[in-house]
Amino acid sequence: MTVSIICSTYKEYCTGQLIGAINSVRRQSYLDWELIIVGDHTPAEAEIKKYLERLNDPRIRFKNLRERSGIASPGTIPKISGLESAKGDLLCFLDADNMFFPGHLEQAVRAFKKNPRIDLVYGDTLVRLHPRASRLKVPHYIWRKPDWSPRRTWLMFYSNFLDMSEPVFTKRAYQIAGGLDASHQSSDWILWQKMISTGCYNFYHSPHLGLVYHTTSLKHHLQYWLLMLAQNRGWKYQSNELQFIQKEMGRRLEKKHA
Repeated sequence: MTVSIICSTYKEYCTGQLIGAINSVRRQSYLDWELIIVGDHTPAEAEIKKYLERLNDPRIRFKNLRERSGIASPGTIPKISGLESAKGDLLCFLDADNMFFPGHLEQAVRAFKKNPRIDLVYGDTLVRLHPRASRLKVPHYIWRKPDWSPRRTWLMFYSNFLDMSEPVFTKRAYQIAGGLDASHQSSDWILWQKMISTGCYNFYHSPHLGLVYHTTSLKHHLQYWLLMLAQNRGWKYQSNELQFIQKEMGRRLEKKHA
């Protein structure tokens, strides 16, 4: 089962983050994958091409959009563009500032092979403050994701606990759901909701460390910790009503894509 990994990037090559993301894919114990990197009109096009030429890995492809897609739905248009040429029956995203654990794809594929009815597999996440964000040694923490259940299915329509880079899902479920929606800032959350609404709601929690998620500031690190507490306790709350978090997320995205 080939896994197509779609990675959108803007300026992460200059910070070294994109190289970290690429290396995390190349370290996967599961070898049947392809990595499609799509630049959001990145100014580092020449450097990325030279780096990939040195790697000489035919499983990795790169293209750069001719125009910026902006921050209305950050990274979504590049991801949609990358998916157009994806060959795998399984799909996943990897934002260029995050990384996979070496066994992530193997664990996900194992779950799909064990139960072909599964539409989406997600693991656990190590949340770490990026070293560039602070000189302080801030403790990282592991977000042990909640198991999927009827209540989780219902709660997904109120708040989201699955980051874009965490799940591996079938191309069939993605297509039935209608794909990513570039008109919405939380395009990942909308995608999971559309999967559920169209009958592709067989999500599965595989208890393995899958993703290293980098927070970008002390405030971001704390907010993510609070989100973890709320989600793991199964609290019902409307994400869109948390205006202070929405504003902070907007500022964070503007800084990242400036």
